[in-house]
Amino acid sequence: MYYGKKVKEVIDYVKDIRTGKVVEQKKLKPVGLGSNTCIIEMFEGKKKVKEAVTHNIVNNYVNQIAFLQFFHDNCKQSSGLTTLNPFTNIILTDYEGEENADEVCVRGNVIAWANKSTTYVGTDLLRGTINNAESEVTDRTQSGYLKYVFDFPTHAANGNINSIWWAYGGSSSYRHLGDAYLRKVSDSTCTDICCDGSYVYAVRNTGTIYKTVMDSANAETISFTTSNLRGIEWDGTNFWLADNSTKTAYKCNTSFSVISTVALAVSESITGITLYNNKIFVSTTAALYRIALDGTVEARITAETLGFQSNGLLGSAKANNKYLMCYGRNGSKYYYAFLDTNGNTMYLRDVTDESESDRAVFCFVNNEYYTDSNFYIRYRTAAKYREFAYLGGVGAHTKLPSTITKTNTNTMKVTYIFSIEMPTGGEGGT
Repeated sequence: MYYGKKVKEVIDYVKDIRTGKVVEQKKLKPVGLGSNTCIIEMFEGKKKVKEAVTHNIVNNYVNQIAFLQFFHDNCKQSSGLTTLNPFTNIILTDYEGEENADEVCVRGNVIAWANKSTTYVGTDLLRGTINNAESEVTDRTQSGYLKYVFDFPTHAANGNINSIWWAYGGSSSYRHLGDAYLRKVSDSTCTDICCDGSYVYAVRNTGTIYKTVMDSANAETISFTTSNLRGIEWDGTNFWLADNSTKTAYKCNTSFSVISTVALAVSESITGITLYNNKIFVSTTAALYRIALDGTVEARITAETLGFQSNGLLGSAKANNKYLMCYGRNGSKYYYAFLDTNGNTMYLRDVTDESESDRAVFCFVNNEYYTDSNFYIRYRTAAKYREFAYLGGVGAHTKLPSTITKTNTNTMKVTYIFSIEMPTGGEGGT
């Protein structure tokens, strides 16, 4: 989502000053938010040997949160919306993929990072420091111009750099995935949840379905024909229930009358169900089953294959039209796995800095309006409340025209300039 359809052309480049070789790349950036530029300079002693200039893409997540925070807080009598700052840490990685306005995670191996608010002096091999003397962040004129300068010593940030990111983070993990903006006390403990856009539905090892208004704690109970429901999902038209005793999936209408059944050849205890790419995905702690609509088991994808330990899947895999995800544990670390249409892991994101109980049960808000969005619900089992959140955390991503390599003979300076479009008008691009 960009506020404006016009675009302008920018030229990114990487220049080797010693050889004179320049690699250029043209980008078209939407006009309307601002022009945000990253400059990377490498030095040998005091002599500059390489320079790179690139323009970023600001995530749709940021635009959505910014609008929501402004609109919500200004409409309320008192402000109550808390969001975590996606422009907390600058992160340099070796990720070579293209810029994506809907990216939810920092991708690639981290080569360097620095916090924009905290200076650092030490021996960390990845960490640099904010240079407050050269930064310009006071913005007394309210011009929308901000400049952050970061310094990296010879011992840090060595490796191949392709991407520059901004993301939330309180430490070097900086992998927060979702930021709650509406929090309500939940009605009960549940093993699986789903949402049709108006109501949240939960099951918890019984024959009872709990139905609550999205922003309410009051639950209506609905009795079902079987007694050991472990999974529930809404596919945009119908509900799907998974019973662990009979190993059956029930396709139901909006009144939970059964339309059809699917026998589930699942050998472990079921923990949840979701639908993705016209397939049924049934979760257990040990594996994720990909099942055709006629009940044929196409694959049993083990927790280890997904990137977890043998019984490391926590809660149900969940999907909308955009994402298929699951959450799990490997030793002392906790991860979200982002899966392809077949259920194979595309990439893992370490969320060890988050409490594992915070992520065990989640679902997407699945209706025509929300089905392709980052909007989801998570149920915090320890604190016993639901949170409505955006799946996000990346503030911006920019990709260099070509790889630049830093070694221990180089120091490096990274300058990031925000030129934010002000309400008085003018043209810019992001």
